[in-house]
Amino acid sequence: MSTDALEKIKSKCSVLRKLRTTLVNKVEVKLNSGEENDESELHEDYEIILDRAKNLKLLDQDIENLISVNSMVKEVAKFPSHFPKPSVERNLRVGDVVILDGNTKSKFLWDLGRIAKVMQGRDGLVRSCVVKAKKGEFKRPVQLIYPLEPSET
Repeated sequence: MSTDALEKIKSKCSVLRKLRTTLVNKVEVKLNSGEENDESELHEDYEIILDRAKNLKLLDQDIENLISVNSMVKEVAKFPSHFPKPSVERNLRVGDVVILDGNTKSKFLWDLGRIAKVMQGRDGLVRSCVVKAKKGEFKRPVQLIYPLEPSET
């Protein structure tokens, strides 16, 4: 969440705190004045104070949740990924044996194939390949192709 949203919540929180303090002071002045006070009027003020206190607690909880979520996201972002992301710069060549990324989670069920054709981008790096597998030929980007053995370069 952005700092602007956090600042808005904090300002609302401070306004509610000031309003609550003002209402509490108003009730105390009425009680301590020694005059006959209308109980219904005091009751209304008390209800307003309770409502404001509930809102204030909710806002305080929201701020704490936002701060804890933001700090958790920042901490998780610092962790290195467990699995390295496939590199686009891999040197895949015709004839390399590869595994094609499949729909299932189990890598044992992914298709095994051999690279039939390599397609390069404008920068000269391999971007996609045509892989000949048991089920036919598939055109796949490099990110979905995992070499079975590292090629010797």
